[in-house]
Amino acid sequence: MESVGSLEEAARKRKERLQALKRKKVSDEEKHADDSEEPLTKIPVSDSSLESGQTETAKKEVAFKNYKPEDDTLQEKVQPPAKLAEVEDHIQDQLEAAKPEPVVEEIDLNNLAPRKPDW
Repeated sequence: MESVGSLEEAARKRKERLQALKRKKVSDEEKHADDSEEPLTKIPVSDSSLESGQTETAKKEVAFKNYKPEDDTLQEKVQPPAKLAEVEDHIQDQLEAAKPEPVVEEIDLNNLAPRKPDW
């Protein structure tokens, strides 16, 4: 009968540990929720006017690459289209370099004729 008492004691200890873990998880989630509410990101700045270790808060700039905004105030943030690399010339050069060169330019008739067995 002593084993029943020890099993109940082990179950009670397990429940206490689980409740402690739940309380810790809830408190950690609350801390992370408070941290994520900051609208500005901290970016380290290597400016001579700032001492080492200090950070400056800054907002990310919007850059429109594929979207053309209708608002005139946003037109200045549109980036010019990217220039594509000229691939055809590069490929043509590689294809020309890969062509095999002729090994023998002239054909020697002595090498083509069959030799006599007693040569």
